[in-house]
Amino acid sequence: MNHPSHSPEAAQTSAQHFALEGAWDTEAPQRWEQQLSHTAHQLCQIAQTGGDGLDILKCAFPQMSEHLCALKKFPAPLALWGKSRNWDEHTKQQIVEPAILDAIGRMAGTEMCGTVLHAGLLHTYGYLFSLVETPFGYKRDRWLHEEMGARFGLPDDTFSPLPQEGSLLLNLTYFLGSIVFSPQAAQRRILRRLRKHLSPALTRCPFAALQRWRITEALSFIPPRGSRPRQIRIYTDLVYPVTSSENVQLLIYSIEAQADCPALVTTFFTSSDYVETLLRQPQGQYAEISLRYNASFGGLENTPQLGVRAIMPMV
Repeated sequence: MNHPSHSPEAAQTSAQHFALEGAWDTEAPQRWEQQLSHTAHQLCQIAQTGGDGLDILKCAFPQMSEHLCALKKFPAPLALWGKSRNWDEHTKQQIVEPAILDAIGRMAGTEMCGTVLHAGLLHTYGYLFSLVETPFGYKRDRWLHEEMGARFGLPDDTFSPLPQEGSLLLNLTYFLGSIVFSPQAAQRRILRRLRKHLSPALTRCPFAALQRWRITEALSFIPPRGSRPRQIRIYTDLVYPVTSSENVQLLIYSIEAQADCPALVTTFFTSSDYVETLLRQPQGQYAEISLRYNASFGGLENTPQLGVRAIMPMV
């Protein structure tokens, strides 16, 4: 096999990446869709033969790779995320080729091997390379086609794979953390350190004015081989966009455990019908609670357990 830098595929990739690193215009999502799919197929083929696709990944997306490598020097934002499984409950298959996640993790300085992974890296850069079509579309759609930035009055490229300011992971961490973490939380100190890397539009976002509901689920469980029960709180925040004609809300899922830091897990837009279903769940004690959206927390099974649920608007 030729070295990637001398192969025809790599030469084509080197020419194509220039089209990806300009302004985020109306054609950008389609350009990224094509290149991400092409590279993901290429990396999967390499993985099947036991090869290492790290160099090809860096060659295809040099600036995005730089964003990942920068996390080695500034890993603090990674600490604000929890764990997730690389498994789609609807299609019953893994979401991203493990070799791709391993390469992403090596660039970011965070291990991405096994079944339980860093939720932030999986749900951002990992999802970009997913080839699994779910009933809701491809996982990468949320970063290419759902206009998350525009729906909250932010630059169109804020949550794109390659924003002009910040990065996909940094921008998303700041945005979600500013909504989910209380002003007194220690995590806010990390968010403040992020500000110098972000666009002024994002740092000026009026987070406190965003309308949202919060579903808080609390339960106690004894982990395997454990002797003491652990307490956990699961938060589902449903946030209303500020500039959208569509009747959708942004769902943010996070977990807080006793003596642990609150941790982000995932986010996506969902329909008003599903939001209504969530808001109509039984409240009070003895509510059935289970982890959702591929979240993982040490020792907690995905089977329903009895806990306490509260649903309230946040003002």
